Amino acid sequence: MDADVTFVPKVHPLARPVETDDPMEVIANPVHGDPDLMLESIVEEYAHMGWDAAQLMMLFRSPYYPLLNELMCSLGEKETRKRIESHMSHCGVFQFRETIAKDEEPADRDHDDLVQIGVRTGR
Repeated sequence: MDADVTFVPKVHPLARPVETDDPMEVIANPVHGDPDLMLESIVEEYAHMGWDAAQLMMLFRSPYYPLLNELMCSLGEKETRKRIESHMSHCGVFQFRETIAKDEEPADRDHDDLVQIGVRTGR
């Protein structure tokens, strides 16, 4: 290693003093990329968490998601909804339903916190 190289010691952000010019907030910056690929990735990620098209459209309308909001402004609301629905028809939406059954079981069972889960296939 060169003797000329100077290193700055690592300091955890919570240990650093707050500076007046450091607002400690996240600021979105534009980046280059494929808007359709981004939209498809967002739709797929949220669809796998169980979100539907209406819930996704709320993200695109929200000013708290500036990148998605700007994407919707450039495509228009109708086109954004059309693309969301198109992508969702390909990847599907993960959905589940829970049913709590009150069984009369002996009080001495060893698995009080176990929950039986079943997966239904098809529609």
